[in-house]
Amino acid sequence: MKHRAQMWVVLLGSLLLPAVAKAADKPAPTGGRAKAVAQFEQLYIERVLDQINVAREIRAGRGNQLADRIEHALPRYLKAMRDFKDSRNKNAAYYNAAQHLKSVKVELAPDVRALVDQYSAKVSVVRDQGCYALTDQCGDENCVAVPTSLRPIDPNTPDPNGWQCSDPGSHCGASKNFPYWPCGQCLGLIPCTGSGGNSSGGNSSGGNSSGGNSPGGNSPGGNSSSGNSSNGTTQSGGQGNSNRKAH
Repeated sequence: MKHRAQMWVVLLGSLLLPAVAKAADKPAPTGGRAKAVAQFEQLYIERVLDQINVAREIRAGRGNQLADRIEHALPRYLKAMRDFKDSRNKNAAYYNAAQHLKSVKVELAPDVRALVDQYSAKVSVVRDQGCYALTDQCGDENCVAVPTSLRPIDPNTPDPNGWQCSDPGSHCGASKNFPYWPCGQCLGLIPCTGSGGNSSGGNSSGGNSSGGNSPGGNSPGGNSSSGNSSNGTTQSGGQGNSNRKAH
C-alpha cells in the first residue's frame, strides 16, 4: 500500500476485531470499515500463502528457479513503485534492488536503471551507526507480527555487520490491545555491509522465512512445480558469470 498509516488502520482492525468484538459483545463493523478489514485480511492471508510457497519451493529444490523468477519480475515492481509517495522505505527498496541485481549481474533497462540510481542514492550506510543484529521476536506477546521474510532488529545488540532500519518509525507488528497501535521494533531493511548476503544473521535465516527478502509466490510462475526450467537449471543463468537482461 502507498500509505503506511492507512495500512496500519486496516491491519489493526483486522487482527484485533474478532477478539475485541467478542469481549465487548458488540457486532462486527459494517460499511466502509468492514470492507477495509476484509481487504486487509485478504492481503494478510496472501502474504502467509506467499511465505508457504517460498518455503515449499526451496524445500523442493527449486530455490534457484524461484530466485530467477523474482529477479525477472523485480523491474516491473520497481517501475510500479515510481509514483508511490516518497519515503525512506521506498528508498530502501530501490537500494536493495540495486545491490542484489548488481550481485547477480542483471542488466536493467535504462528507465529502470535511472529509477534505481535516483532513489538508492538517497540511502547512506554507515556501519558504526544504527546497525543491529536481527531477531525472530517481534515485540512482546501482545504484538502480532506481519507475515514477511524480513526480520526485526534487536535494538539491544549493536552489530557493525548487522542491519539498519530505513525508517525508525516503522514496526514489525500490531498490538492486540486497544487502541491497536503498531508495535514491535522496526524491520532490518538495509544491510550494513552493503550486501544482504554478508550481513550477520541475514534476513533469509531464522524463523520468519528461508526465502530471503523476496516476495516469492507473487512472482510470475510462483506456484509452478518446475520453475522456469525442467532440467534443474534456470533459464537466465542464476548467478553465473554472464550478464542477464531484465526489462
